[in-house]
Amino acid sequence: MSNATAIPIITADGSENTLTLYRSDGEAQAPVVLCMPAMGVAADYYQPLAEALCAAGLHAATADLRGIGASSVRASRKVNFGYEEMLEQEWPELINCLRQQCPDSPIYLMGHSLGGQLNTLFLAENSEQVAGMILIAACSIHYKGYARPLRLLLATQFLSFLSQLLGYLPGKKLGFGGREARQLIKEWAHCARTGNYKLKRRGTSLEEKLTAVTLPVLAISFEEDWMAPRQAVVKLYDKLAAAEITHQHLSGDALGIAHLNHFNWARDPSVLVARIDNWIRSVSLPPRRVNQSE
Repeated sequence: MSNATAIPIITADGSENTLTLYRSDGEAQAPVVLCMPAMGVAADYYQPLAEALCAAGLHAATADLRGIGASSVRASRKVNFGYEEMLEQEWPELINCLRQQCPDSPIYLMGHSLGGQLNTLFLAENSEQVAGMILIAACSIHYKGYARPLRLLLATQFLSFLSQLLGYLPGKKLGFGGREARQLIKEWAHCARTGNYKLKRRGTSLEEKLTAVTLPVLAISFEEDWMAPRQAVVKLYDKLAAAEITHQHLSGDALGIAHLNHFNWARDPSVLVARIDNWIRSVSLPPRRVNQSE
C-alpha cells in the first residue's frame, strides 16, 4: 500500500513544479526511488510504477521534467532552456525535498529514456548525493548505436533544425515528445550526431567527470524496444567507466508483457519492480559488471 502526497517545489529561478511522494507502509528508512520521465511524458504516467515500488517496501517519488505537466514553464520563442537549466534547477530541489521528507532514506535515481540521460549527467557533479541509479530504456542517442543509423541521424537533426526555426519543438503535433525547448533539442541532437553531451556553459566537461562516478547502476533494456536498443544502452553506461554496472536485457516474455515497447512496461511493472527491489538489496555486494539476457 502507498500514500501519495503532492508537494509543491519552487526552483532557484522561481519556476514551480510538484513532487509526488508515495510512502510505503514499510520501514520509514526504506530507500526512496525518484522516477524521472521520458521526453514529453507526464509524471503521472508512472503512478503504477511508483505504487509497485511501494508494494515492494520502497518509497517512491515522481516529478515532471521542465516544460511538461505540473511544471510552470512552457517552451516558446521567448522561453528557452536545455539540460543545464534542468540539472541546476529541478534536480537539486527534488533531491532536497526528498531529504526533508525522508531524512533517513537513501535516495536512488530512476530515469526512463531522457530522464535516465539527465540522471546520468547529474551524477557527474553530484554522485555523493545519491546511493545509486536505475536506468530504464535509457540510452545514448548516438546514431551509431541504432540498426538504421542514417535514418536516426537525419530525423534528430531535422527536429533540431525545426525547433530552431519555430523557436520550440511542437512535439505533440509531430507525434514525438511534448512541447520541447529548442536548446534541449539542440543538445539532444548534438549527442545523436557526436555521441557526446555538450551543454551550453559546461561544454563537454561532464563527459570527463562521468568517468569518475563509482556508484552502483542498474541498466534495464528491452529486447523489443527499437528506441533504446541494447547497444545504445551500453553506449550510455559505458560513460560511467568506474561505476558498478548491472545490465539486464529483458524480453516481453520475461516480464509477462505482450507487445513490449519503449513505454508500455510502465503500465504493468510488477515483475520489473521485483528485479529492481532485488538489485537495491544486493548493491552492498562487491563491485561487478553483469550482463543478463532473457
